[in-house]
Amino acid sequence: MNPIKLNFRATTGGAFRARLAKRIEQPVLVEVGLTLPEGYLEKYCRYARLKEANAMPTFLNTEYGIKPPGTRVGPWPGWRGIPELPSVWLEVGRGQVKGNYYFRGDEEVSGELRITFSCETGLSRSLSLSISDSALRPRRAQVVFNLPALAPAQAVTFREELSGVYPRLVISKNEVQSLRQEIRGGRAAHWRRLRKLVRDSWNLPYQTSPEGKVLPGAERLTGMDRTLIASLISLLQPTAQNIAWARQTFFAFLK
Repeated sequence: MNPIKLNFRATTGGAFRARLAKRIEQPVLVEVGLTLPEGYLEKYCRYARLKEANAMPTFLNTEYGIKPPGTRVGPWPGWRGIPELPSVWLEVGRGQVKGNYYFRGDEEVSGELRITFSCETGLSRSLSLSISDSALRPRRAQVVFNLPALAPAQAVTFREELSGVYPRLVISKNEVQSLRQEIRGGRAAHWRRLRKLVRDSWNLPYQTSPEGKVLPGAERLTGMDRTLIASLISLLQPTAQNIAWARQTFFAFLK
């Protein structure tokens, strides 16, 4: 189907309203172009410049200033102290849908800031657009019929041979028995490395470099790493202490 144009008009209270000829009962995408005032995106951008001019142009050797000099980069709303863009909501008759901004790089040339709304439940005839910043106003809008529907819910049950069996994920009960033998034999070296990892890294907070790389020194574990490691150790050496530790680690991860 061809897109349907929408004409949003200002109402009292700061909202904008539009009407459709009839209700839409399928998932659709609503695209809205907002007027972009001159200089509006400046506070959402940064100016990249080298800390040491003679060093390599790496991320760690780059600082990002609020003002020039430097190469302007962005907009990067929400990154390292940069504010988020104003929230925009569309009332579709069966609740509200929050808009998602997307950038093409021509916003300041075209004078338009683009935002989309994924309307999974369709649209009522009356639509209401709310923008938290009065400087932004809808200049064009359309309904696009290319949003795929959500997959229908499917009933899930365990296979009969797995019902009531534990463990049943990653390794089986028979494999647990085999591994208990192997950690005292052919896999003993791997087991020692795992225990050393626990000793060296367990109390270190999970952190990465600004580039998302691992830090030097002992390996740092995520909450999921800790849960899997503690669970495996408690399976292969099921002492009361190990089981209590695994449970504590698991519930800490859930929080």
